[in-house]
Amino acid sequence: MTYPECERCIKAVGPVNFWGNLALTIFKLVFGLVCGSIALVADAIHSLGDVAISIVLVMSLRISGKDADEDHHFGHGKIEFIGTAIIGVSMLLVALLIVWYSVRAALQGVIEAPDRIAILVAIVSIGGNYLMYRHSLCAGIHVNSSVMIANAYENRADVLSSVAALVGIVGAQLGWLLLDPLAAIIISALILHSALKTLLEAARGLGDCGLEPKVTRAIRTAVAGIDGIIGVHSVKTRRIGQQVEVGLRVNVDAANTVEWTRERTRTITAAVREITGLGGPVKVGFQGVETQKT
Repeated sequence: MTYPECERCIKAVGPVNFWGNLALTIFKLVFGLVCGSIALVADAIHSLGDVAISIVLVMSLRISGKDADEDHHFGHGKIEFIGTAIIGVSMLLVALLIVWYSVRAALQGVIEAPDRIAILVAIVSIGGNYLMYRHSLCAGIHVNSSVMIANAYENRADVLSSVAALVGIVGAQLGWLLLDPLAAIIISALILHSALKTLLEAARGLGDCGLEPKVTRAIRTAVAGIDGIIGVHSVKTRRIGQQVEVGLRVNVDAANTVEWTRERTRTITAAVREITGLGGPVKVGFQGVETQKT
């Protein structure tokens, strides 16, 4: 469902993530060093990576939103998938950096329990990241933006990493000192999982993969049920950034007019929106139309 506030909310995704992650980075890094928590410092490194990711997010959305021009006949939507890939690579590098930091800290010698205030810092981080996750995910699904959804997955990984940091800090307080650096390593594993998922999404988008088979089948069924369409030869789908493109080859009644085709295109567009649940642009075109008498 669309509300008047949705447009402002969508435009705010980039700035909210940038300033939110910057604040959490400084907050966790300062208290992580003061409290002596390896997990909290690792979590701060994760948030620092998110600051860079937020910049990529803003740039990707700005460029992909440009209209088609002489050099880009289908618009700039593919930039979103490049931005998604950059986010995935950034997450991968952050995961490796955290592993290096955690192992190095653990091998340096004596590990002490972090100060109890680190528990409160971890809880604040969980809350802040969860709010950014819900914000990015809602906006990304609404406009079918892969880069926003990738950013949401990254925020979700932040929530889990802060939970792992909290467990490590509490465990160290209870006497299990190795739980603090171990939690940092678990954080890196969570980030790595999100990174691989994000890179796969980018590869699918750049490779012009179609929508899910069940969605394509639903579109075919909807088109076949429209009055005047006798048969459906093929349904081809792909995503160009936030836009979904559907190409059809159909048989139609020879008595149909051009105006009939335009009207059915609008009907099919509405059906695709309903089937996919997408709020972003939908483009439907007839790649081949064969007429026959009924």
